[in-house]
Amino acid sequence: MSLINQIDESAPSGKRPIGAIFIDLDDTLLRLDLFRTGIARLALRRPFFLIQLFLSGISSRSGLKKQGVKRSVALATIEDLELESIPKRQELATWIQDRKVEGSKIVICSAASDVYMPFLQAAFPWIDSYLMSSNELNLTGVAKATAIKKWAEQNAIDLEDAFFIGNVRDDAEVTGVINSLLIPRKDAHVVKSLWSAMRPEQWSKNLLVFVPALFVSGESWTEAFQDSILAFLLLSLIASGTYLVNDILDLHSDIKHGIKSSRSIAAGRLDALTALFASLFLVVGPLAISYLSLGPLATGVLLFYLSGNILYSVKFKKVAIVDLFALAGLYVVRVILGSVIFASQPSVWFISFLFFSFLGLAAAKRTSEFNNSGITDLKSRNYTPKDSELVSEIAVGAIFGALITLSLYIELSAQAALFGPGPALWLVVPAIGLVFFRLLRASRHGWMKSDPIRWILRDRLSIVVSFATIVFLTFLRL
Repeated sequence: MSLINQIDESAPSGKRPIGAIFIDLDDTLLRLDLFRTGIARLALRRPFFLIQLFLSGISSRSGLKKQGVKRSVALATIEDLELESIPKRQELATWIQDRKVEGSKIVICSAASDVYMPFLQAAFPWIDSYLMSSNELNLTGVAKATAIKKWAEQNAIDLEDAFFIGNVRDDAEVTGVINSLLIPRKDAHVVKSLWSAMRPEQWSKNLLVFVPALFVSGESWTEAFQDSILAFLLLSLIASGTYLVNDILDLHSDIKHGIKSSRSIAAGRLDALTALFASLFLVVGPLAISYLSLGPLATGVLLFYLSGNILYSVKFKKVAIVDLFALAGLYVVRVILGSVIFASQPSVWFISFLFFSFLGLAAAKRTSEFNNSGITDLKSRNYTPKDSELVSEIAVGAIFGALITLSLYIELSAQAALFGPGPALWLVVPAIGLVFFRLLRASRHGWMKSDPIRWILRDRLSIVVSFATIVFLTFLRL
């Protein structure tokens, strides 16, 4: 049964309009909790300020002092909020506005701080009154029920002719004084939403840890390969932890984005604070396992990857061109992790080939975003339409640089001799070039709507050529 059908069944019936409709804000009219979202974003942006606030609240026995923590969080995050773009239950907002037209009084009744009130008035001009937490009162539970009764008495509203819409987590006490409908908690689908936010489809990038397996042989190969499987899984979990952090930081821009607005946190399916705790688990757990199973060196590489990824999310991705080099570097770190696992030292020529390749892929992705204007907003990355040609040229130049360094690797590196003598290895160059240039063409035409590696894994010809190349290299190593 739809939410609106549930409301129609629960609301007071009769010919006259409902006298007053009280509606909660967090996880009800809005698809998120303002306070919990504010804490999550403060924890990432101003962690020491947040720690100071909570130490102040914990050290005090005064409920007013603890209530001041909630107000301080609201004040600290209010400039960061764009309430007009916060995900709301549009079907619920439409139903309420229809009741407003019929003559019902609409009242926000929420435990959220009254600091948000000016923004709410701008976002919801059809609201008549606001009952919200102040510096003296935390409007939850019994306090909320009392506030509703008091407002009804002051405005001559019979509570038998009023209706409250809230959520199961906070509003059970209200049901005893007014006809109510409580929306179920989003926790019921938290595992599914968390799994989606972890973006397991992006884990294909981490298959790069297996690349060094092509350059190693011997009795230790099997054990190293088993370790590389563990490294792949740990790296993937850490990457998922950084995706959650990135989604919390980019919440407001994602909400306004044509595609990213469907992500779990931006769509309100996953609570930001829950996502933050999950990200800590996804980072700390794999690092501990890595230290115990793979050793300090591999763990150091994972820490370097984590630091680089966080720096990218916080700073580098907002700097044009620098973001491309940062992404290329993060791809190379994945291969370095594999090299540590297999105890192999990759050639400088091979590392150069990888860097140029990934720089080209990153620039190709930006090129595709330029050609999909209206779908992706590049303003947050400080790109302008005039940068489109430059980024496209970087993509082409980097791919040519990759093919040239690959040729030099084949010709000059002793490591290339592992694949046997003769010109057979040169066949790899045009094969890789074909895949890369097909990707560049797709980016120019705007056909590439996702990550470059994911596009390669979906393009049939690129899949065939890539698979044939891997089989060919494996055959040469035998």
